[in-house]
Amino acid sequence: MDSAERAFVAHGFDVASLEQITRDAGLTRGAFYANFADKGQLLAAVAERVFARHATALDAVDVRAPAQTWFRAIPRRGPWFALCLEAVRAGIDEPTVRDRIEAAWGLLSAAVERLVERAIAAHQLRPLLPARDLAAVLVAVRIGVLVERELTADPLAPGTYPLVVAQLLGLVEGGGREASPGPAVPPTAG
Repeated sequence: MDSAERAFVAHGFDVASLEQITRDAGLTRGAFYANFADKGQLLAAVAERVFARHATALDAVDVRAPAQTWFRAIPRRGPWFALCLEAVRAGIDEPTVRDRIEAAWGLLSAAVERLVERAIAAHQLRPLLPARDLAAVLVAVRIGVLVERELTADPLAPGTYPLVVAQLLGLVEGGGREASPGPAVPPTAG
């Protein structure tokens, strides 16, 4: 699995070869096919492992700590993000692995939702959105921030994402200070 993860990160799903992966892992092609039907199934297994690793890290986060520290357990850029994009693309393009990639993605999304639920309880928050919706927004914003960092000459300042997390959950007031726990302010009519 380590060899496959390295190959998919370095070369992408389409270019990474089974020959290279099996050689680096010290396996024969027969041993590979005894465990996986094809390269797509291998990518799905790698995605399951990587997303589960990040879900475990999120489950270990102390939500009483400042929100700016919560996502430090997940790398902010580089190989894991490239692998994430490869897995999502394969899940879209490869019908044979879609269910597995979707389930692996679900592990990570569920961990973010649990993190949000724990934060809501620990800080006695009254968010305007359900935890599941807040988690989906946090994941979407995280992906956008990572793409921004990878593809732009002038990326967002470090610390932007954790501040957005805290702001969305109501843990930060307008000036960027950690807010005291309390009810969320309902939206104004208009």
